[in-house]
Amino acid sequence: PPHRQAKDEPEPQRRGSRRRRRGPFRQRPPLRPRRSRPHPAL
Repeated sequence: PPHRQAKDEPEPQRRGSRRRRRGPFRQRPPLRPRRSRPHPAL
């Protein structure tokens, strides 16, 4: 019984994490070039 609950938890959690990562992933690429600009200025 305890094994079934542990396997059921990681399954729904992994599905939501992948869907949430797809959204912020698109906004993350534009933030990467902004950090590269201040680096050379330092």
